This record gives sequence, C-alpha cells and structure tokens, in this order.
Amino acid sequence: MSSFAVFALKSPSLLQFENQLKEHKIRMHNLNSLFKIDRVPSDTHLRDILETVEYNQYRPLFQRLL
Repeated sequence: MSSFAVFALKSPSLLQFENQLKEHKIRMHNLNSLFKIDRVPSDTHLRDILETVEYNQYRPLFQRLL
C-alpha cells in the first residue's frame, strides 16, 4: 500500500515522499486514514521488495494500458 500511496498522492519520487513525511506530520494521519498505513518503509526497503517481483507477470496488464 505504501508504494500505491506514493503514486496516489502524486509524489514525484520515493525519496521525496519520504522527505515530505518528515516535514509534514499531518500527512501520516492522511496515510493512515486513506490507506491504513501506520509506518512507511524506507526508499531502500521498497526497492528491495519491488526487485523480488517478477515483472513479466505484469507485462500483459501494461500492454493493455498502452
């Protein structure tokens, strides 16, 4: 859900999303209300998670979008 929140809230990057969270405490309340997120994993942790996903399984979805 954290990765989805980055895009849903229109943050240009994971790092900027993380920095915005540090600057604006109220956004954490918004994340909890909208996405039921209590804490956001770091940029590095999200990248590690995404690297384990086999991208070929999502290829048909992206082809339909194009």
